[in-house]
Amino acid sequence: MARIIIKGEKEPIVVSNAKGMMLREFYENPNVLDSQKVSIDNWSGTKGDIKGIWIDKQEVIKKAVVDYGIEYRKEREEFFSLTPDQKSKYLAFFKMVYMQFTGIKPDIITLEKAKKLQKDFFEKYPSRRIPDTNIFFELLPTVKGSKGVLGNAIKSIINQDYRNQNSW
Repeated sequence: MARIIIKGEKEPIVVSNAKGMMLREFYENPNVLDSQKVSIDNWSGTKGDIKGIWIDKQEVIKKAVVDYGIEYRKEREEFFSLTPDQKSKYLAFFKMVYMQFTGIKPDIITLEKAKKLQKDFFEKYPSRRIPDTNIFFELLPTVKGSKGVLGNAIKSIINQDYRNQNSW
């Protein structure tokens, strides 16, 4: 819930976060004069009468998490409906891995090889969203630690995504 603090009032006006956020936009708009009249629930006054507006951040965060969860599941379902060849064209994960391991961007030839590796991977594991990093090791120049701590961290992230995908 949002709380509207009014000058001269001891108790805040409690309204929904949605109303509070609308009022905050109005309140923080420099083009709106302090003399502009405003009404919310059982209170009427001017912009200048408002001392402050506090929004319950937890409610906002909860809503964002739910919205992002819905968006994530939608994107995930769309991805799983693609063919292995179509999935293999999504190279953002490979580019991130390559950059993290080498410090440079992969060239076009390396990207084409990564596409082929991903296609083979997705043909073998159609229910996976992110390929295992070890399929890319042959594309990585020898870099100190390339199969060490960073590789294990990325594998951990991948494995976590794989375990979680069955819980949806």
